[in-house]
Amino acid sequence: MGERPVVRSSHERFGWHIEQEAARQSRLQRIAVPFTFQKMARRSTQQSKLDDLAFPVRIKVAIPRHGLGPLLDRMHQWLNLELEPGEFSSGSSPGIGASTAAFHFRALEQARQFLTAFPEAELADGTLSPAFTSPTKRKV
Repeated sequence: MGERPVVRSSHERFGWHIEQEAARQSRLQRIAVPFTFQKMARRSTQQSKLDDLAFPVRIKVAIPRHGLGPLLDRMHQWLNLELEPGEFSSGSSPGIGASTAAFHFRALEQARQFLTAFPEAELADGTLSPAFTSPTKRKV
């Protein structure tokens, strides 16, 4: 006669699957837990945007192809010697058709003095660019 099949209890038959599922869940929890409790990374606002919002006067200077070079060094030296900290800021700024440097001031007189000190600095006038569009743009 043939062998009689071994009868297993339902726990024995399904126990292996239950143990496998528990092990899988444990692995998933180890992987997922570190990510579920992390805070989302915050991007801080760029300083140039904060300066644009805070300072009432801005002058944009066109940067030539070869750069501002020693002129920029002289500009920063003048700002540090003539104005108090917090009265000005400087940095790069987007421009239409050109690279620009932005200089922010708290008063018009400070900006006027800056421009007088550096007559060779060319204002970045993006309104002359063909890429500039505005309902108020003068027709040529």
